[in-house]
Amino acid sequence: MTNVSVVIPTCGRKSLRLAVESATRQVGLEVEVIVVDASGIGAARELLEPLGAVRYIDTGVPLRPGKARSLGCAHSSGDWVGFLDDDDVFAPTKCGEQLSAATRSNAALVTSDYATIPYEQLCDLAAGGVSGWDRDVEALIASGDRGPRERPAEDQRLASYLFERRSLRSRKRLVTSSILVNGGIARDVSWNESLMRFEDWEWLLRLDRIGVSWVHVAKPLVGIAVNGPESLSCSDLCLDAVHGNWPIALLSDHAPRPLGDLLTCDIGVAFAHMGDVGGAVRMFRLGRVVGKPGWHASARLAVAIAAAQARRGVSRLHSSVTVRS
Repeated sequence: MTNVSVVIPTCGRKSLRLAVESATRQVGLEVEVIVVDASGIGAARELLEPLGAVRYIDTGVPLRPGKARSLGCAHSSGDWVGFLDDDDVFAPTKCGEQLSAATRSNAALVTSDYATIPYEQLCDLAAGGVSGWDRDVEALIASGDRGPRERPAEDQRLASYLFERRSLRSRKRLVTSSILVNGGIARDVSWNESLMRFEDWEWLLRLDRIGVSWVHVAKPLVGIAVNGPESLSCSDLCLDAVHGNWPIALLSDHAPRPLGDLLTCDIGVAFAHMGDVGGAVRMFRLGRVVGKPGWHASARLAVAIAAAQARRGVSRLHSSVTVRS
């Protein structure tokens, strides 16, 4: 059996080749790369032609992120499964270092630190060819902004780490491309197909709920591109009730703080960023009913709502001036 299967969902961005290259060049491991074309039009096929052995899956219909990852997992054969977005890259030792951490801790889920880098800077990797690939990738990751700002404490549960906001500056995040999980679990626990946002958190919480052991490697092993073209998880997506109600059952056995903070600070703020102030207020009220949001999360939501209202006011003023002109 393959050591590691790497599932890459894509809509055909030019950075896909770099993501695939980084997955195939993991030091000391046999890696199976599975590219799931979620574009519905075979957009990734031409990009993959110059590359080596890659398993390409094209269903011919557009797929949401969760469905694409579940499909990739179903076709995987690895002892372990990693996920990689098509605009991110692995460090050459990423999977190997995570496997070592899993062995030491007897963990079935391993995450790591990451570095954020501009999308165009990532794409510049292609100009250097593969002769100095390992060195160039490591240098690129080292030059980026390191995250997460707050790392998990030893034996901390996923829900409390991800969602409890203990300060106004809380920035806790586990990126999908840093995840390495036991292959059997990856194939048994599917991703939520109804979500276009938060599907990674939803999946992690379901692993937490069944008691999957988790360890975090405090070293940046992934380069995460920012400010790239439209992704599979559309940033301007209009959120709906599905995106607000999914955490309630999953967090019912936790203390009320994580659920209240998630609904208020994360989902509520997402509604505000979309310009949906009414949706943001509904999330705050729901958080108060089913959870117990802290004042830090509530303050973050208040700032996001104020910013949304200010943007709306500026937009109206601009429209008024344009009409008069």
